[in-house]
Amino acid sequence: MRTGPDAATTAKSIYRWNRRPQAALSLAFAAGMMWNGVMLESVVGAPTAASEVQRREAQAARARELMAEGDALVSAGNDGDALVKYREAVAGLPAGATAVRELRAAATKRFGDAATRHAETLATRGEYERAAALLNETLTEGMDPSSEAAKSLKEDLKDPDQYNPALTPRHSESVDKVRQLLRLAGGHRDIGDYRAAKAAYNQVLAVDETNVAARRGLEEVERYISNHLRSERDYTRVKMLNEVDRQWETAVPVRAVLPGVGKVSGPEAYVSQSAVAIKLDAVRIPRFSVSDLPVSDALTYLARKSAEADGVSPDENSRGVNIVWNAGTKAAGDIKSVTLDLRNVTVRDALRSICEVTETRFRVDASAVVVYATGGGGMTTRQFRVPPGFLNTTPAAAETAAAGDPFAGSAATADSSRPRLRRLGAAEFLARAGVPFPEGASASYNPTQNLLTVTNTEEGLDLVASLTDGLVATEQKQVVIKVTQLQCAQTNLRELGFDWFLEPSQVGSSGMFAAGGTSGGGELGSAPSVGTPGTVDFRSIDATFNVTQGPLTGGLRSSLDLSKAASIDTLLSGQGATSVSSARPPYMASIAGVMTNPRFQTLMRGLDQKKGVDVATAQSVVVKSGQKATGFSGRTMLYPSEFDPPQIPQNFGGGGTLNLAPGGGLQIQGAQASNNFPVTPANPNSFTPRDIGSTIEVEPTVGDDGYTVNLDLSVVFSEFEGFINYGTPITNGQVVLTENRIIQPVFSKTAAATQVMVYDGETVAIGGLRQEKSETINDKVPVLGSLPVVGRLFKSQVQRDSRKVMIYLVSVNIIDPSGGAATAGARAAEAAEAGPSDADGESILLR
Repeated sequence: MRTGPDAATTAKSIYRWNRRPQAALSLAFAAGMMWNGVMLESVVGAPTAASEVQRREAQAARARELMAEGDALVSAGNDGDALVKYREAVAGLPAGATAVRELRAAATKRFGDAATRHAETLATRGEYERAAALLNETLTEGMDPSSEAAKSLKEDLKDPDQYNPALTPRHSESVDKVRQLLRLAGGHRDIGDYRAAKAAYNQVLAVDETNVAARRGLEEVERYISNHLRSERDYTRVKMLNEVDRQWETAVPVRAVLPGVGKVSGPEAYVSQSAVAIKLDAVRIPRFSVSDLPVSDALTYLARKSAEADGVSPDENSRGVNIVWNAGTKAAGDIKSVTLDLRNVTVRDALRSICEVTETRFRVDASAVVVYATGGGGMTTRQFRVPPGFLNTTPAAAETAAAGDPFAGSAATADSSRPRLRRLGAAEFLARAGVPFPEGASASYNPTQNLLTVTNTEEGLDLVASLTDGLVATEQKQVVIKVTQLQCAQTNLRELGFDWFLEPSQVGSSGMFAAGGTSGGGELGSAPSVGTPGTVDFRSIDATFNVTQGPLTGGLRSSLDLSKAASIDTLLSGQGATSVSSARPPYMASIAGVMTNPRFQTLMRGLDQKKGVDVATAQSVVVKSGQKATGFSGRTMLYPSEFDPPQIPQNFGGGGTLNLAPGGGLQIQGAQASNNFPVTPANPNSFTPRDIGSTIEVEPTVGDDGYTVNLDLSVVFSEFEGFINYGTPITNGQVVLTENRIIQPVFSKTAAATQVMVYDGETVAIGGLRQEKSETINDKVPVLGSLPVVGRLFKSQVQRDSRKVMIYLVSVNIIDPSGGAATAGARAAEAAEAGPSDADGESILLR
């Protein structure tokens, strides 16, 4: 061991031995190898001391890197991970080394600051133990024992007013989760995803059921939804009102040929085709030439040629058409060989030519074309997918005994006349459709899986396939049928007339007085009916003159007299029999001569009225093609159909008999007159229901082209018009004891039954009614009404024109099970009705 100057000499010798310049720091590291002033020499000599210097330099560099990484983590707000870096940096720096004293102090300072911040974060989460342990580590002798921030935080952790002792890490996690969910819910609310916003708020309540922010958020979301629903209600209301107005729109007839009309197949075929069926028509072979080849070899060659000419399939492995040959029970020599030379033909045409030459047939399956020999008689079993309810709509009359059984009783005969329905079996249904069932053939139907299993010859299976294909083609077709009744009525009334009233006046110096007349030959209003004169009562000449006395034009009729014709409408209105009265429409002007002799008054009445009534009644029903549907919209009315006769007591007031009164009605005679005579009027004892409204019965059938719809339609519209009283009042001569009303309803009924053909999406008129009625009154006072010019003042002219038009319209729309348009034409009509739009979905008309 060397001390004192020898140690310095050793350091110098190390410097010379290394033969490279070293900084003062290297010398310091070499000097730092002394412990208590003693330099330890390595057994291996000077090279080991140099390695130690390099190691210490590497540790210092590593500490600086760790501190830099920790500073970066602190800047990112990650104090927890920064503590790991700072702790590692401090551990790598010797505590007593003079050269790294400042570096170690900086590392411990940064550790203390980061530890204090992280401890405060842990305390806010309720992790008080971890926070205290971290502060204790910071205040140890080797770290930063003089950190005032750490000491202050350590004291604060003991204060329950600053840090709630009930706070737990689980609660802190729940708070963080709630904050995150609240932010998420607010984001969903801002973008209008109210359903997701409600779900997020409900998750908040699942964590914290007393969270006020979540409750307020749900309230705000419901308010937004309420605003949306109000706008949706307004939109739906306007749309429905537009539908009502659209019923009055006259459809423009389509003269152009609709796409697909008159075609069974084409690019827009409605029956979904398999890839094999599409290739049969899409792949075109430039040349197909074979000579005296067996049918199996010809089919193999055709399959290879189809693969070479297939430009439809992008995948090489799926190009071409798979063709399977099935000879059945026939020998190879029984089938003719193939000799053909075809150019520019489709695969279907080539197959058809091969089958014609070899007297075979082919069918198209989902993945291949099967060519088979005919007439072999062998049985094959095949399954077919059929629509749901395949046999549900095919009832048949049950077999009954021979008609006209002379030994059958009346009850049996009546019962045999009723059709008895039973469900057809699969074999019977196919047999009725023309499918032969030779010995060994069978058919069964599985309604659960909608599978029809048939065992038959290949020819019979082809017939079954064509039948089921037609059913599947129309399986998805449903028809929306809307029947609309439009009724327009207009009444125009024009009236211009005059009424004259004249006061009695003496004629010259004679004893005669002249005055106006009366209505109906008697006093005003005293005539009970037409042709019955009223009583004449002489008035006092000195009596006060009344403007309704002395009419010159009392016999002229007005517009009110037009409604007094004997008709059902009159009976329904309760006006009863025709009568003459002085009732007049309101007068529009008058002229009175008060100072004249005689005094008079002229009243002018005039009307120009127009009344219109427009009624639109629409009813729609959705029905599958080939099914019958019935729809009713209205109410059921009960009306009395049978009445008990009126009852009169026989021993009240000395009895009496019920006879016809002279003026009409029933009168009790032979009994004491009394207002409280007990009479029981006719009472109903039976009621009959009657449907009032619109009833439609329709059976649509979609045509093979997918556009035409055959309709078998019956529509009935009925309305209640009112009651007619068939009873007569019962009196005792002076007093009406009871009205004895026997009322019966009157219904109006308009019906139409027809068979029409309608294009999809079109509206046609299937019937209508036009009625026009004109009523005229031209009355005048004799002599005075014939005078020129002034004669018009003694006339009454009334004209009433009534027109009524009613039309039945039927609209047809073919839809798929989702309710959308099933045809391309209907989809185009819907797009046209929605308005043109660009690729972004914004209406061009709004720009």
